[in-house]
Amino acid sequence: HICVGTMSCFGPPRTRLPDAVSADLERIVERVAEFYRGPTKCLLISDQGELQYESDGDVGADMKTVENLCILRRASLTAGQPVPAMHLRTENGVTSIYEAGDGRWMLAVCCEMHPTSAELFDGEAAEAIIREDLRELSASLATIA
Repeated sequence: HICVGTMSCFGPPRTRLPDAVSADLERIVERVAEFYRGPTKCLLISDQGELQYESDGDVGADMKTVENLCILRRASLTAGQPVPAMHLRTENGVTSIYEAGDGRWMLAVCCEMHPTSAELFDGEAAEAIIREDLRELSASLATIA
């Protein structure tokens, strides 16, 4: 999927997600709400740039930041140096990208929070808390051709 000008890199989803994937995503949304300190939005993005899932919520996800983190994530895979997660702290909150399935899927978490909370955000702790949920999501996503 190619970005042109100011257009979004995210295309529309191709398929409806299987029920098992949807259930795993709902569980992750609940888990994320426990350790991100502020309103959050979760996004599931395929390696082709297709936005497959977006959780409910009034969080203004900075899609340009998400796109840039996805590009960095893809570059790490291409370089043979996969990074399991990336976190970007800004004055408005934290945006995280997690490996969500054999390099083919990424889970983005966008959270609005106070600058001090963003600065104190512990990405390694967040990764540890969500790791098992991501493993289950990865197994569910493996069923999608």
